[in-house]
Amino acid sequence: MLVFDPVTHTYRHPETNEEYISATTLLGKFKKPFDVEAVSKKIAEKEGVSQSEIKEKWKKINNDSKVFGSNIHKIIEDYNTTKIVAEGYEDLIESYKNLNVVSDQDSILVEEKLHNHYYKLAGTSDIIRLENKGGFSVFDLKTNKKFNLYSPYSEFFLKPLSHLTACEYTTYSLQLSLYAFMYQTMSGRRVNQLGIIYYDKELKKFSFYPTPYLRNEVISMLEYYAENLLG
Repeated sequence: MLVFDPVTHTYRHPETNEEYISATTLLGKFKKPFDVEAVSKKIAEKEGVSQSEIKEKWKKINNDSKVFGSNIHKIIEDYNTTKIVAEGYEDLIESYKNLNVVSDQDSILVEEKLHNHYYKLAGTSDIIRLENKGGFSVFDLKTNKKFNLYSPYSEFFLKPLSHLTACEYTTYSLQLSLYAFMYQTMSGRRVNQLGIIYYDKELKKFSFYPTPYLRNEVISMLEYYAENLLG
C-alpha cells in the first residue's frame, strides 16, 4: 500500500520513499502543453483587457470547478458508502441511481488506491464494482464543464498515442484504462466494463458514457514512459 499525500496529491512507497507518478500526471506527459502565455495574450487583445485579468479569470474558474467537483464527489462517495442521501441533494442522488450503473446490492470499492510497482504508477479510482466469476468494472465521476467527444481543434495525443484525438472523452478513457490495468494486475480479476459518470451542471443530472478498455495503448504508453521519461 502506498502512502498518499492529499495536499501535494502525491503517492510514495512507504519503505523506499520513492514517488510514484499519478495516472493523471502520466497522461499529461502525452498531451500537447497548453500555451498559457500565448493564448491568454491573444484573448486579452481580443477582449480589450489585460493579460493578467484573463489569467485571474481562468484561475477563479478552475478553483470554483475544483470546489464544485469535490462537493459532488463527496456526496456520491458518502451515498455509495452509507446509502444515506444527503439533505438537499435528493434529486442529485436520484439522477445517479437512475443510471443503474451501481445498485445498492453491488459489492463496490470506493476511492480505491491503486498502484503498479513495476512502472511506479498510482491512482485513485472513484468506483470499482466487483462482479461474479472474477470480473470487475471501473467508473469515474466527472463534473467539468467541457466534455468533448472529439477534438474541436483536430489535436492528437503525442507518440505513441498519436492515433488518438486529444479530447476529454479519450483522456478519460485512457485514465479509466490505467485504473483497470492497475487493478487487474493487483487482483488478477477480469476487466468487464469501464465508464464515465458525468454530471452536467447546467442540466443538473448525470449521464453515463461507456468507454473502451485501451489496454494496448496503456501498455504502449507505460513502456514509452519507462524507456524515455522515467527517472
